[in-house]
Amino acid sequence: MELELEVVEEESSSLTSDDFSTSDDSESSDDSLEPEERWSHESAVVDGRLYLFGGWNGAEYFNRNEIWIMNLRVGRSRRKWRRRMARGRLVPPPCEGARCIVIDKKIYSYGGEKANGSYLGLVYRLDPKKLEWIEVATPVGGKKPAPRAFCCLCAIGSRMIMFGGKSERIPSGQLQPEATQDAEGWNNEIYEFKFEEENEKGMWLESKFSGTKPKPLQLAAMATIDRHQAFLHGKDIDNKSHSVVLELLNKCWISIDFEVQPSPRWGHTISPLAKEGLEERSLCLLIGGSNVSGAESFYVLDIDDCKAHQMAVAHDFKNVFCHTSHCVHNVDETTDVLVYDEGLKYFHLGIA
Repeated sequence: MELELEVVEEESSSLTSDDFSTSDDSESSDDSLEPEERWSHESAVVDGRLYLFGGWNGAEYFNRNEIWIMNLRVGRSRRKWRRRMARGRLVPPPCEGARCIVIDKKIYSYGGEKANGSYLGLVYRLDPKKLEWIEVATPVGGKKPAPRAFCCLCAIGSRMIMFGGKSERIPSGQLQPEATQDAEGWNNEIYEFKFEEENEKGMWLESKFSGTKPKPLQLAAMATIDRHQAFLHGKDIDNKSHSVVLELLNKCWISIDFEVQPSPRWGHTISPLAKEGLEERSLCLLIGGSNVSGAESFYVLDIDDCKAHQMAVAHDFKNVFCHTSHCVHNVDETTDVLVYDEGLKYFHLGIA
């Protein structure tokens, strides 16, 4: 595998009315506006548009009805932020550490920690076309995860898979069998969320996997790598790295031993690199994060071959932490990697 890497600056110019269409008329008219720097926020790409919301900047928690949108289907020089206000009777409260996924072109958000230190445990849905939030109804009673933040979330088909996170102390009788919780509140529970009635209702299901379950991981990351698998990477309280595949067909954990193991880290992201011609290769981009020694490097992970290709990055990409990232494939067969923390950063990745 050959890698070519080029860091590029964000450029912007005005979009036409055809570049953006939504039923909400409450967009910002000031073209100079862009999202404030933030961490532990949420972002998702739906139909070629980037949606960003929530998180905090160290002092302020951002309202999650304020949605920042960028059209990624136009050239990089024409990409521009637009601010929209979402509607909804039950807008999720401001928080940090919530996680979101995309299923059937809808954005689903779960968890988070509010300014008062309490944790959230509800599932919300944002309709990107209507810009409307709803709370996904769950049955009263039944087994469900304790409210938490900073969990790992991914979508496999129409299912939402949740691993770990940080929460209040979970009584031993309520913790999943074979699950543990460390002294700082991180656990290694795993749940599935099954959607019903056009995804407006759903229920939590406990997932039982064979194999060696990873220890509770701190600020870990997880991403879907194909229709039946997810890849999980993070560090435990003892600063040991764990790289694991969740196989949903056979319900098992598969430990991955890379030839060169990425250093232990937290606050990183994992973005899948699947594209035309590469569907059979489980490639992921491991971006940033931090460790006791400071900022961490980037890797392209070839999970099938158990190889980790370290990438040299310049600019300020070495200091991304508690960010979000997305891989956007271009018609010239290259990939733009978008990272958001103190602002939107691009780098240009070519894979052969």
